[in-house]
Amino acid sequence: MHGQAQHEARDVAAESNLQITQSPNENRPIEYLRAGPLALDGSQRTAWLHGNEIKLTRGEFDLLWILTRYAGRIVSRRLIIPHLRGIPYDGLDRSVDIVVARLRKKLGDHEREGQLIKSIHGVGYMLACESMDAEI
Repeated sequence: MHGQAQHEARDVAAESNLQITQSPNENRPIEYLRAGPLALDGSQRTAWLHGNEIKLTRGEFDLLWILTRYAGRIVSRRLIIPHLRGIPYDGLDRSVDIVVARLRKKLGDHEREGQLIKSIHGVGYMLACESMDAEI
């Protein structure tokens, strides 16, 4: 991994103490996220891909919310695991990989090239969308 990606991974991992659903400017929760073809409604816990609703489990929605919140940036397992499982990351836990596999299947995200959820070997995952909008 090159220097910029390592730097971004550390930045996102350092944010693990943040409340992910909080706006950086206010104490009100972010309710709606958009990134590329995805839209998520946090208050209703619903997700859409290209305007079509996707049925997700709680864990799948939570993971997609985190990845969408940090769209275009590497999100480490150290950040993901505590929010999905409520426990600190021990360096060995790969349960998030199973959730990612199920999520990719539901998103139709099978091709290596053009994948929406990118695996960053040894670090975590990234939602491969340049832009993100958040509404409170």
